[in-house]
Amino acid sequence: MATANVWQKIFSALSHHIRIPACHHSEYREQTLQILKFRVQLFLGLIIALYVSSYVFNFIWNYPCPSFWEIAADILTMVIALALIVFVGKSRSHGMIKASAYLMTLLLVAGFGSMYVLYPVCFDLGMGAFLLLFLLIAMAMPWHPLEILALGGLLVLSFAVALTLTQTRYSHDLVYFQLNCFGMVTAILAAMIYKYFDEEKRKEQFLLRKELEEKNALIKKELEMARQVHKSILPKSFANEQVDIAISFLPASYVGGDYAKFYFPTPDKLLIFIMDITGHGVPAALMVNRIHSEVNHLAEQSLLPSVFLEKLDRFVQETFQETSLLLSAYACLLDFKKKTLFYANFGHPPQVLYHSRKNEIFYMNPQRHLLGIVEARSPEIHELMVDFDRKDRILLFTDGLLEARNGKGLFFGKEGVEDYLKHHLDLQAEVFNQGLIETLRLFRGKEDFDDDIFLLTIEIK
Repeated sequence: MATANVWQKIFSALSHHIRIPACHHSEYREQTLQILKFRVQLFLGLIIALYVSSYVFNFIWNYPCPSFWEIAADILTMVIALALIVFVGKSRSHGMIKASAYLMTLLLVAGFGSMYVLYPVCFDLGMGAFLLLFLLIAMAMPWHPLEILALGGLLVLSFAVALTLTQTRYSHDLVYFQLNCFGMVTAILAAMIYKYFDEEKRKEQFLLRKELEEKNALIKKELEMARQVHKSILPKSFANEQVDIAISFLPASYVGGDYAKFYFPTPDKLLIFIMDITGHGVPAALMVNRIHSEVNHLAEQSLLPSVFLEKLDRFVQETFQETSLLLSAYACLLDFKKKTLFYANFGHPPQVLYHSRKNEIFYMNPQRHLLGIVEARSPEIHELMVDFDRKDRILLFTDGLLEARNGKGLFFGKEGVEDYLKHHLDLQAEVFNQGLIETLRLFRGKEDFDDDIFLLTIEIK
């Protein structure tokens, strides 16, 4: 019963042919050409290795030295094989590559037939040597099943001719010939079935690879669309008579979890908000898109920074309570008439205010936990206030800037930010950002980054 099921599966598989769609014919043909080249060159290389190893063994075990003509024939065979390796490597034709394999096969078959005629003792092995040759040629090459049948028939014919031309005790032994033919026929059938399934498997793998490539292309297209959508909600660089604001965003992947917003509640006041969602990629970007609407709603209410962040915190807790995503955020309100800056920092990296007249840096440190932590209970936080003046510069950023590492594992950190800031104060905001990004890349020794990086530079005029 089990044997019947096995044969049923084999016949079922044999009746099912995988077809390559017309749109992939040229690519599949190119892949087949490369496989054919490799297999033929491998086959020819094995032939050379076998001939060389046979002479090495003869020398080691002191076997009788072959005749001059045998050595000449062997050298000629190896030279032809080497020449065919070079020819196959340069050829672009399936037919010519296959012809090279056919030629080498005919030479080997003729050589084995001659060996049996010259050394009748080989008949004691039956078709053993021919069977080994068949397995070598059949398995090394991507033959079609019909080519396997022709190869097996050629070997049987060569053995029969050698047996006819040689007078041995097996010359008229019909049972001897039938048994050897039976062994070869069994090997031929097994090889034909194997080659059929091997070809079908290659087709299946090719189609699976094309399917994966098409799905990956679709995913990339959708990610690119998501990147454009994400980019559309980010603020653009801006300048007026009061400030020059430069925006730079470098996501670690197509989209990221960094976001910023600036808004003028009145002509003399500027509200700035920046946040960083834990993680990056699509989940963070989806959360950013949802928060974007809430930030726009809160910005229009002219709230103080601490109230702004407290309300956003409640929104995050209520909306994303089933996710593990958290976010850090910083908000500030600049009053250009009073030259004061009120700020609140909820778990965000220390933001930088550079006082140009004093030539000193003031860090606006975090005051409480990240947004979205339901269990946390913090005391009421009032925004802190700091004065600013003309020519001062505010640098807002996400943690991707400070946590960028070089090949030695060192962080760019606050020291890197301070060093760059003090040596590039004369640059306009946009050029300042570009220079900082280039400095960061030189520090890392590579173009890409492990985390999203958002830079927002405000130059007060």
